[in-house]
Amino acid sequence: MSGPSSISAPELQRRVVQLMQQDQGGQALGLLDQVLDAEPARVDARLLRGDVLAALRRYQEALGAYRDARALEPQNVRALSSEGSALLRLQQVEAALTVFDKALSLATHVPGTWYNRGLALAGLNRVKDALADFDRAIEISGDYALAHINRAMLLLLTGRYREGFAEFEARFGIEPGSRELRNYREPRWRKGNAIEGKRILIYAEQGMGDVIQFARFIPRIAARAAHVTLEVHPPLVRLLQTLPCEVVPLGGRLAPFNLHSPIVSLGTLLDVEMETVPAEVPYLSAPEADVVRWRAKLAALPGKLKVGLAWSGNPQHNNDVNRSLPFAQLETLFDVPNVSFVNLQKDVRESDRAAAGVARMFDAAGEVGDFADTAAVIANLDLVIAADTAVAHLAGALGKPVWILVPFAPDWRWMLERRDNAWYPTAQLFRQAAIGDWSSAVDGVKRALEAQLSR
Repeated sequence: MSGPSSISAPELQRRVVQLMQQDQGGQALGLLDQVLDAEPARVDARLLRGDVLAALRRYQEALGAYRDARALEPQNVRALSSEGSALLRLQQVEAALTVFDKALSLATHVPGTWYNRGLALAGLNRVKDALADFDRAIEISGDYALAHINRAMLLLLTGRYREGFAEFEARFGIEPGSRELRNYREPRWRKGNAIEGKRILIYAEQGMGDVIQFARFIPRIAARAAHVTLEVHPPLVRLLQTLPCEVVPLGGRLAPFNLHSPIVSLGTLLDVEMETVPAEVPYLSAPEADVVRWRAKLAALPGKLKVGLAWSGNPQHNNDVNRSLPFAQLETLFDVPNVSFVNLQKDVRESDRAAAGVARMFDAAGEVGDFADTAAVIANLDLVIAADTAVAHLAGALGKPVWILVPFAPDWRWMLERRDNAWYPTAQLFRQAAIGDWSSAVDGVKRALEAQLSR
């Protein structure tokens, strides 16, 4: 049997991909280290090592691996582009842009370099320039789904909803299984299909916040269709049962239907424009018995205001670094007197556990089972302060005042610069002044909290 040093580049890549598909990242790194111990100058192995480390979210180490590869081949475009991608993950956006510019000075025909440079420009809120780079990537490779998707995000970010939602349908063109587009024998609901008298299935395909946001469209569909089934994450089922539809958990038994659609596609199916977003709130409510139960639990909390806190989302989210902040960043809020803080953070990360544990918070999250419970807690609060998470969407859907902490380069629904929001009229947005600068956003929240208490 041949040793690791004699593995050809295609065979090495095949083995590494196979190990990663089996969730054996450690073994993949071990194999690559054996190869590099025998042949330190193998650029292909160093690049693969960077890819494995990046897949494991060990971005600083990945950056080192890509730089090692570039030291061996300074004009290797793949090494440059990968180095830039690692810098983006580390929020070193200006440095990433410089690296992508270097890659493009060597080769202008690689669509991935234009795409990655577009990501860097988008991270700096240079929207027009980013759109131009995504367009260039698409021009070179017309089926570049990721370029289409990120182009759609920028169109939505700038309020061009009709174009953006239409282009966002490209999300079903990426690798199988990465987006959950159902293959039923019944046809997919397409734009222009008549739904009067039809039985419609709408299903979740992304996060729970997206479901809460787009649930506002269900009454419009139910008014035309004979029956609507909404298939969602189990923690959302009780909350959404006040909508005029049948609600079932993902994977549950479905009633017969004639047409089906993922829920975010309602944006294009219903020709949503920013000016026509149905923003009447509340459009969701908590079960009354739960509201009463939580009223009794929270009534004795001292202070003038009861304020809920949620500071992080799904750690597996691809953009978690921008959606979540360490709890320690919020500690300055506890200096504000006459406020009772209520923990709405269901899953507290290990890195936050010590700081959150000593904070002066009533731990409601420890007693909630689903989003209907969380909604009942929020119904008894004066205000919710949240990062860009499902809790922020929930508070907005309930018509509760919600202050949302937004990163420098925001998600599309928060737009650029605005303090208010078209989807949630009770929301106020507090933005980072610079990339990664949560302190500026939190300082804004603290000042607003003090001002509210002084009224």
